[in-house]
Amino acid sequence: GDLNLNLSGQSAFMVGTRNSDLPVSGMVKLESFVNGSYEAKEMAFIIPPTPTPTAYTVAFGGLVGSANFDISSVDKITFTFNTAPSGDFSLTELSAVPEPGTMAALGLGAAAMLRRRRSNRK
Repeated sequence: GDLNLNLSGQSAFMVGTRNSDLPVSGMVKLESFVNGSYEAKEMAFIIPPTPTPTAYTVAFGGLVGSANFDISSVDKITFTFNTAPSGDFSLTELSAVPEPGTMAALGLGAAAMLRRRRSNRK
């Protein structure tokens, strides 16, 4: 699979769970195809036990790996989740989280559009 997904405006993945009775260890691996080969960055994370729906942030700042990895052209994303033999968890969502600056720019743009729209109605 060749995603060509640009994650440069994102800061993290959000992992949503419905519940987990034991800690869940996870690994996220991002790969980009650069100069004829795959370059990767990865990061381990832990989801603590919880009886209720919870969202966990896996920040991109913890990614380690190839210096040639290209966050603006991600071709593969792999999540691995492991529990103890008797552990159960329920995954509800995986999504990318925009950087705060991106969200601020979107908010300012929306406010400007609303203001312009209101002034055009007069």
